[in-house]
This record gives sequence, C-alpha cells and structure tokens, in this order.
Amino acid sequence: MFMRFILLLLFVVPFLITGCNKDNNKNEKIIIEGFVLTDNLGNQMGLIGSAGNDWKIIDWSQLSLKEQSFLNFSDNIDLNNTSVSSLNDPVAYPNPVSSISLINFHSTDSVKVKIAVVNTSGQVVKTYAIKIKDNKSIAFDLSDNNLFPGGMSLRYYYSYSAASQQNFKAGYGDVKICKPLVFPVTSCF
Repeated sequence: MFMRFILLLLFVVPFLITGCNKDNNKNEKIIIEGFVLTDNLGNQMGLIGSAGNDWKIIDWSQLSLKEQSFLNFSDNIDLNNTSVSSLNDPVAYPNPVSSISLINFHSTDSVKVKIAVVNTSGQVVKTYAIKIKDNKSIAFDLSDNNLFPGGMSLRYYYSYSAASQQNFKAGYGDVKICKPLVFPVTSCF
C-alpha cells in the first residue's frame, strides 16, 4: 500500500508542477486594454478603450519584475555625460501603424533611453538603446508582414538612465498594426 502511494506521488507531482508553470506563463502575456490614437504628426486623435498609463513617465518600480526584465538587454551606450533631467511624455505616431512606427522622446539634458518592443505573448521582438538630449524621434520598421501582421498589437517599454541613477524613470505604450491602413482608423480595432 505504501509503495502504491509513493508511485502515485511520483506520477502526480510532475503534473502538479507543470500545471503551476502553465499558470505562471499565463501571467507573462501582455494585456492591452486600449490605445492612444495619433496621426502622422503625433497629434492625439482619440482613444480606443482605456489607455491607462500608456505613453506616460512613471517610476521604474511601477513596472513588474517581468516588465523590467524586458529592458535588461545589453547595449553599448555609455552613461558618460548623462544626468537625471526633466522629461516629457513620449509620443508614438502614427497609431495605428502600417509600416514605420515613430516614437518621439524629449529630455532637457542627456539621458540614455532603452526600448523593448514586446508582443502580446510577452516575447521581445525588437530592442534599441540611444543617448538623447532635447527631441529625438526613433523609427521602428514594422513592414515585414511575417513578423508584424495586420491586427497585431505591440507594447513598447522604455526606460531612462543617467550616470547617477540607472532606470530613474520608465513607461510603456501600446500600438496597433493595421495593414492596409484604413480610414476611419477605428476600423482597425
């Protein structure tokens, strides 16, 4: 009887552990509740759903550990001559996008910006790091239909770092891919 119990435990425990891991994987998915709509110049045209903290400057600690891990990729941008400075909320445009997605960042002094583009499955599909001062627009090519099909949603995570403080601010924002781009753009959602 005792031996049967041990054999049963050996059989059941791996399934319980696997089941727990599956639940953890569900938490890795990115839940997108809304989008800030913008035109080709970055002018806000409205909202679809709830934008929440999209395209806002928030504290690094407001990102989950999983979200922070998206931005832990290595880069070759040094922090020399950077400092904690005043920032403006970034603007992504156009949104929805069909091929080239631009994000405009603004900092009053030199800072390092890291960006991780993540799909709704929680996979990082693009990364980028740059040192900026004043206004800087960064372009992401999303024209490859195999990697970025129409209807796909992406979340851009970003962080700001300076020599005196790594990741002093952060944030995220969502974009929708619409191919072909149709008008009104609300038809893309």
